[in-house]
Amino acid sequence: MSQNAPENVLIIEDDRDYCELVERALRLEGFDVRTAGTLREGMEAMAAKHPDVVVLDLGLPDSPIDETVEAVKKKSGSSTAIVVLSGNSQAAEHCIMQSASGFVDKNTSLKFLATELRNAIRTLAKIEKIDCARQGLLTCRI
Repeated sequence: MSQNAPENVLIIEDDRDYCELVERALRLEGFDVRTAGTLREGMEAMAAKHPDVVVLDLGLPDSPIDETVEAVKKKSGSSTAIVVLSGNSQAAEHCIMQSASGFVDKNTSLKFLATELRNAIRTLAKIEKIDCARQGLLTCRI
């Protein structure tokens, strides 16, 4: 991602009205946003254009709640942040344990969501730099 390009966000949310609300709020914050209503549609969207971050609802009609984060992580790889957006705040720990980059309760301000997304993207970029440096050191050892 270049310095001036907007962060590329994919929202996977089956509640169309709520998805439009989130999409509008994120566009106002300067994000480039695409949406999908099912996990299958989300997977297809990720294949077409790799997102910087996926905003993921857990209660999708075509994915068991306890497998959704892992399915997206497997498809997107380690270079995409996943921020779970759910009304089930008790699911936060489970999502983080499944490698989600963050969790935002649907009852929280959407302004907080934009901040959480930017933090997740920055954190992932730092991890990638550390991993790259570590790999460089490993290949330099004699």
